Parts: sequence; structure tokens; C-alpha cells
Amino acid sequence: MENETASSYYELMPRKVPLSVKLDLLGRIKYWKLAPILKLIHGRSYERQAINLIEIGQLLTSRAGVPLRYEIKNGLARFDISPDKGKTYLNYLQGNISGNSVDEAHDVVNSIATIEAMIKTKAHLIY
Repeated sequence: MENETASSYYELMPRKVPLSVKLDLLGRIKYWKLAPILKLIHGRSYERQAINLIEIGQLLTSRAGVPLRYEIKNGLARFDISPDKGKTYLNYLQGNISGNSVDEAHDVVNSIATIEAMIKTKAHLIY
């Protein structure tokens, strides 16, 4: 015993974790495993977004309160996420667009599903 304190009587108390954190099942899944599931669930919506993006060239949207910017310019597709509520955007996915519109739409749908999976699993930067 030091300083007249019996250390054997004290145990570390477990840190209280909020219930919302305990129930956050999507935070435990890797985003690359969630993306195909989201594509099955929201496939038609992703296809409409992909067609709009290919036709217009830029799409600004948000998922779960996180601003997103999808852009196709000069044969390059960029999928950006804003970590600070729209002030700046960070590039999370980027790729060249082929000349085949069917392949383009398929690739864009995969990218949109991947970005949404990153947001749902919190695999993106927030500050």
C-alpha cells in the first residue's frame, strides 16, 4: 500500500458507450463489401444519377448530410466528398471514361454506390 490507498479494492470502470454507437452496424462493415448491396437496393436511382451526370457533366447532391460532387470533364470522372459541409471537396474516386455509353453508365453507377458506401460506413474524412 502506498499513500494509504488499497489498490486491490479499485477496479477500472468500463467507459460508457452511447447506444447509438453500439447499434451502428454499418460502421463495422467495410465499404467495399457494402457497395454491391447498395447497388442492388438503389440501382435504379443510381442509374438515373449516372445518366444525368453523363449528360450534364456535373451533379451536386448530398447523402446523410454530407455534400457530394460528381463531375465528368475531359474524359475524366471525379467523385468528391466534402469533409466540411461544402466549403471544400476532396477527391475520393477518379477514373477515365470510355467511349461506350453502356460501360460509362455501369462504371458511374459503381462509383456512386462506392461513394455512398463510404459515407454510410464513415470511411471518409470529416472535419
